[in-house]
Amino acid sequence: MKIQVSSLLCKLNFKKIGIYFCYISVLMTLSYFAFFYGLGNKTLHIWDESRYAVNAYEVSHNGKFLTPTYDGQIDMWNTKPPLLIGCQVICIKVFGNNETSIRLPSAFAATFTVLILFFVVASLTKSKPLGFLVAGIFLTTPGLLPYHALRQADFEAFLLFFSAAYSLMFLYYIETKKTRTLYIAMALFTLAFLSKSSASLFFLPGIGIYILIRKQLLHFLKSKHFYFSLLIPVVLLSSYYLGRELLNPGYIKAVYFNEFGGRAFSALEGHAKPFLFYYTFLSDYALGFWYMLIPAGLVLTFFEKNKFVKNLFVFSLILAVSHLLLISISKTKLEWYCFPEVPFWALLSGISIYQVACLILRWIKNTKVKEIILIVVFAGILYYPSVSQWKLVKFLSVEETWQKNVKLFLRDRVNVLITDKTKEIIVITDNYDQNARYYIYKLIDQGYNIKQGSFGDLKANTFVILDMPDNNKMIEAYTFCAKVDTVEIYTETVKAFYIGKFYNNEESLRYVENFIVNNEEFKNYIKEKADNNGVTFEQQLYSDANYLIENAKMKLGISL
Repeated sequence: MKIQVSSLLCKLNFKKIGIYFCYISVLMTLSYFAFFYGLGNKTLHIWDESRYAVNAYEVSHNGKFLTPTYDGQIDMWNTKPPLLIGCQVICIKVFGNNETSIRLPSAFAATFTVLILFFVVASLTKSKPLGFLVAGIFLTTPGLLPYHALRQADFEAFLLFFSAAYSLMFLYYIETKKTRTLYIAMALFTLAFLSKSSASLFFLPGIGIYILIRKQLLHFLKSKHFYFSLLIPVVLLSSYYLGRELLNPGYIKAVYFNEFGGRAFSALEGHAKPFLFYYTFLSDYALGFWYMLIPAGLVLTFFEKNKFVKNLFVFSLILAVSHLLLISISKTKLEWYCFPEVPFWALLSGISIYQVACLILRWIKNTKVKEIILIVVFAGILYYPSVSQWKLVKFLSVEETWQKNVKLFLRDRVNVLITDKTKEIIVITDNYDQNARYYIYKLIDQGYNIKQGSFGDLKANTFVILDMPDNNKMIEAYTFCAKVDTVEIYTETVKAFYIGKFYNNEESLRYVENFIVNNEEFKNYIKEKADNNGVTFEQQLYSDANYLIENAKMKLGISL
């Protein structure tokens, strides 16, 4: 046994391991600051992120991993497979129910993308500096950090990682013919499909084109391993969808409309954009300045002696362009639909810079010296973008002003303003209610008696939190019928009140009469009305007070 261990240690190249460790340490450090720093500082965004958080919270309590729920009902709005939701549930179980737990799976997926870019490029091209540069470019691509991107609890990070991973593994198999990479590629494709279903298919045409260009189609058709490996997605995906259909009849039909035919042939939810929408978004903002040297790389690729560098460039170009064309043809367009192709634009940018640098350094014959110079140059190239990315991360870790709404009030103010957890709290919103629902669940976990409801749910000794303009003056109506205290005016639309003891008829009358008398404008109106009606001020006051009370009762649907 000692001889075997000694033999194994002798085979290990500690110098090579040390070099890889240095590269990985730098990339992991940059990944921490890009994807993990301040991850839970901001409240969850309205729309998708909040909804997925509600899905994950409910599944963590009801255990329905195959049929995620929203408000206790199977969610047929979000028909994506539940891989992301399941990972979020695990994080909730391990780290607690908070924003960081909900977003952690996305941050890990982003970090794994950095690592797979480095390892695949370094292994395939035998150039660790190139692998480092490509991973660094991906890390510092500005469009990947803001809304609906790699720091958010959305499907995009999982889709991006697994799509890039399966595509690169297919390339690795094509170039090396190592059978295990084909099985890994099929397994990764299955996970990509379980991340965001149909969106994972958009790289397959590009892979098919590359196979034809490399004249590898016959090899695939004759390979038994291709058919055996194909069983991985066929068996697993058909099992999931058929099983889900048995548990949730109508699911497959909903999937077709939401994820296949519907989005491709019509602009869902008003998301119609021109054909060049994605090109403009990528070139003007998302990719930063990295893509500018790609034309130079395109020319230099014809003279590239390293066939793996050349093939990697061609493969990345085909996948990036074909994906861009497919999503541009689709009728429904949203910025984040182009994110999965960013790793391939990073590959194209990195290879282009690498080729220009190698052209400049062609007079250096010593491979080790050239590698040292390249890594120094590439580290210098990445320095400013890394600093800019760090500034962007710090900016994105602060709550935006427009996000200051009911969710922020529920997270930061309720436990300060309301210390008596036995009192019922009703949250009334006309907004997209998932914006509040997740934070209501968090308060329930803290022991609060809180729920979403309507004005009809209000009763004595109840707190009410409004997330809507009170155009019908419902709270004013309650003041005529009960003792109402203002807890806090948070924004123009977010306000909190306490509905205390309901008045009897005499108390209501006394309150409303005092309300009128203490309002100079209202008081003068009653005087003028009394003169016009030929009655005393007291008589008119009594009549109008009763009218206001009865009107308030009718509006509130209560009887005293």
